[in-house]
Amino acid sequence: MAAKHQGRSGRPWARIKARWKATSRICYLCGHWIPADVPPNHPLEYTVDHIDPRSKGGPPTMENTAPAHRRCNSRKGVKALAELELLKTSRAW
Repeated sequence: MAAKHQGRSGRPWARIKARWKATSRICYLCGHWIPADVPPNHPLEYTVDHIDPRSKGGPPTMENTAPAHRRCNSRKGVKALAELELLKTSRAW
């Protein structure tokens, strides 16, 4: 019997998210710090994004994921990184 796919609610996804949280708090999309003390569903909440979206065949691996703000992750949507104009802002503001 094949294992049931657990998506982003299963143990493998929880491990990936925990490893990222322990190693990086910088949003790979905008380059800004991701705060730890924001409530769930806040635009600055810590999320882990699939660089190549799962819907387009991207694997659920550490190599295909990176930390992002909820807002940045939502703005990226289901685009692959290669399709996206980076959201990084200038440091001279």
